[in-house]
Amino acid sequence: TYKKTMFYISNKILKDEHYAHDAVQMSFLKIIRNLDKIDKINSDKTKGFITIIVKNTSIDIYRKLKRQNEKEILH
Repeated sequence: TYKKTMFYISNKILKDEHYAHDAVQMSFLKIIRNLDKIDKINSDKTKGFITIIVKNTSIDIYRKLKRQNEKEILH
């Protein structure tokens, strides 16, 4: 239901389709671990929950990539 939305959000942050797909997959794993927090699939609360997870996951990947690039530049 939310895969396209998740990819859109992630790709907007990461600006790379491959990393965006990785972020979506990682987000799905996080969502599965927190299924008890989801009541109804098609609700604003669920959409918000999923959006927060995919945004945070994408930002984590972005920061990790940025740190890696900075290390490569220094060496």
